[in-house]
Amino acid sequence: MLSRLYIKNYAIIDEITLDFSKGLTIITGETGAGKSIILGALELILGKRADLKTLKDPAEKCIVEATFQISKYDIASYFKQADLDYADTTIVRRELFASGKSRAFVNDTPTTLVNLQTLCDNLIDMHRQFATQDINNVSFQLRMLDSLANNSKLLGRYQIKYKSYQKKLKQLEELQTRANTSDKAQDFLKFQLSEFEEINIQAGEVNLLEKERKGIENAESIQNAYSDATLLLSENPDNIMDQLRRLCSSFTNVAEVNDHARMLSEKLTSTLLELEDIAAEISGGQLEPILDQERLADINNRLDVIYRMFNKHHKRTEEELLQLYQELNQQLSSFENLAYSIDHLKEEISALAEEMKGFAKELSSKRKSVIEDFVNDVHRKLFKMNMESARLQISISTIESFNLTGLDLVEFLFSTNPGSPFLPVKSIASGGELSRLTLAVKSKVADAIPLPTLVYDEIDTGISGGTAMHMGQILESLAKKHQVIVITHTPQIAVRADKHLFVSKHSKDKTTTTRITELEGEQRIRAIAMMLSGDPPSEAAIENARQLITETS
Repeated sequence: MLSRLYIKNYAIIDEITLDFSKGLTIITGETGAGKSIILGALELILGKRADLKTLKDPAEKCIVEATFQISKYDIASYFKQADLDYADTTIVRRELFASGKSRAFVNDTPTTLVNLQTLCDNLIDMHRQFATQDINNVSFQLRMLDSLANNSKLLGRYQIKYKSYQKKLKQLEELQTRANTSDKAQDFLKFQLSEFEEINIQAGEVNLLEKERKGIENAESIQNAYSDATLLLSENPDNIMDQLRRLCSSFTNVAEVNDHARMLSEKLTSTLLELEDIAAEISGGQLEPILDQERLADINNRLDVIYRMFNKHHKRTEEELLQLYQELNQQLSSFENLAYSIDHLKEEISALAEEMKGFAKELSSKRKSVIEDFVNDVHRKLFKMNMESARLQISISTIESFNLTGLDLVEFLFSTNPGSPFLPVKSIASGGELSRLTLAVKSKVADAIPLPTLVYDEIDTGISGGTAMHMGQILESLAKKHQVIVITHTPQIAVRADKHLFVSKHSKDKTTTTRITELEGEQRIRAIAMMLSGDPPSEAAIENARQLITETS
């Protein structure tokens, strides 16, 4: 519900604050006083692009701010999606600058015009002459039928299946795309795997081969070291071992008479034993076939193959190559299972489609069951609003593919005169006819769905007397459950107001401004009388106005 509208520096409005309430709010006033300007300002809240000519004073920014009570609209999820702070009392503000800059805010959070439009479409339903209406939209037409048919729960169950169906269709498309390219992909995978299997790389193999290669490459130096050691230790005429034996013998001879000599004798004997062990190890090492050029060539070839694999696959270790080998094997297995996966998914999709057909058939049946009563009710209301020959027809045709609402294409067709063809509602030429049809339709569905604030401008164009009286009754009935704001020139509608706002124009020092006054008591009677007979109103008009208000109270 719109509870307050603040307008500053817009058209001929300096600054005004309008407080709205539940029920039917009527706005009347002098021609050119600014009634429609108020709706123009409200359209800025709806996200309409701004016309900079509407700034009353270009040196100041224009501000339009609307306060809504939105707890009953169940749109908290939209706030979350749009990254906006939700509040039951939500304030929407639009600011315009002479530079052409425009800013939008929801609860003091900056937002885009797209977000503003989407949000406020759920809050205000504005009907102006020749403007595009909800009723032109086939999706809205279908939603009204579903509301009357009480399809909410059934539609919810269908949509759960539909979302799963759409998800599986996407999965199938992805699998089929993979299948279309799988032959070449499988051949390439098999080639890569055969290369891995032929090479047969082992974990830690490179380190072992590098170590062995270094040993072979340094075999001559190693052999020379062994030979030199053998000569020095035991084979030269004056070798180390013989000299050490003589030295041991010298100290052994005097060990019994000198403690220090005995200690040296023991150390020399121990050293001699160690050298004998070393000499034996050196002699044993010389027997191993260290120098092997053929083996060195094999090692180099093997390492070349492994390093080429590293470079080819951008890997650094055998372990990384082995991991890649496992991944390629898994990919090949998935390709081999692809045909099975596709067939299985098709079966699931087919089963879902059968379930959805059942839901869609039931939805369609329930929609069709409410059409007759709905159309008859609309015809009765149109008849009362001076559209005796107008006829509404609701077409339901079956579409080939499932959508979010089933398999029905719903379209409202309308004929304004006998013999005239039934055409889509959007083809109606007269804005007045469209407004009256919209009123008749929405007054029927008002009990079934929570409508936003309904705003009507010039809905009474071309009607008067009894027709206007019946239109007023419909608006009054609609306003019992929904907030309705109407700009009218017709007293039979104005007298139905729960709240009556009067717009007047005042000029001073070559400046024109708009004022808005809430009318009550005698002020309201006089305003209704002015609508009946002009300004100043006659005594008869005043009495007539008083009687009209009494009769409708």
